[in-house]
Amino acid sequence: CRQMVSYVHLTQPNAVYRFIYREGTKKEVDLAELFYNEVLQLGADSSKCKKINYTKDGWNGVHKSIISGKKNVLFIPISDESVLSSLLKKLDTKDASDIMIVGLPTWEFMETMDFTLLETLNTYIFSTSYIDYDNADVKKFRKEFIESYHADPLPSAFYGYDFYNWIASNHDKHGSKIAEYESVPVLLSPTSGFRFRRVCENCGFENNYISVLKFQDGKLVKVNN
Repeated sequence: CRQMVSYVHLTQPNAVYRFIYREGTKKEVDLAELFYNEVLQLGADSSKCKKINYTKDGWNGVHKSIISGKKNVLFIPISDESVLSSLLKKLDTKDASDIMIVGLPTWEFMETMDFTLLETLNTYIFSTSYIDYDNADVKKFRKEFIESYHADPLPSAFYGYDFYNWIASNHDKHGSKIAEYESVPVLLSPTSGFRFRRVCENCGFENNYISVLKFQDGKLVKVNN
C-alpha cells in the first residue's frame, strides 16, 4: 500500500486526495487511514486530503468533495462488488478527466465489475504477483514448461522459478548475506526484479517491488518500471 501511495504522489503531486471507506468495516477503515497517513508523510498538503465515511456521508459526501478542474485521486479500499459498482456508476457522471481511482489488488478478480467503466474512470490497482503474459521471457518460460510437463504453469511455478534464480544469482557473490542481495530481472517484474528490504531490525525481509496496473484497452497494463 505504501509503495502505491509513493507512486501516486510522485505522478500526481498537484492532485487532491480523497480516501473513501465504510464505517464499521475494519479493513476499509484501516486501509483508508494507512493511505491517508502515508500521503501526508510524503509531504502532501493536508488541506488537499480528506477522508470520506461513505456509510455516513454517502454519494453526496463524495460528490461534494470532488473539485472541478483538479485531478481528484480517489483511494477506494472497498472490495464489496455491489457497493463498489454502485459508487463507480455514480462517479461516471463526473468529468472523467478529473478522476483517478486507486483500488485494491482484489479488483483484478471481481466477476461482475464493468471493466469498461474502470477504464473510463482511469482506474489503477497494484499487485506483487502480476504476470505479463505478453512479455517475451514469460512466453519463453511458459513454452518450455508446457513442453516439459505437458501442462500450463500455475502462478506458483513462475514465483518459484523467480525466487530460485534470484537466490542462485546472488549466492555465489554474497553467500548468506541476504541484506546484500541485488535485484535481478525476474518474470514477475521483468525490468526491475525483487527489491527485498528488512521489515524491522529483528524481522525478516519482504519484497518492496510492486506492479502498478491500469485498466486499459480491455485488460490490465503495467505502467511502472
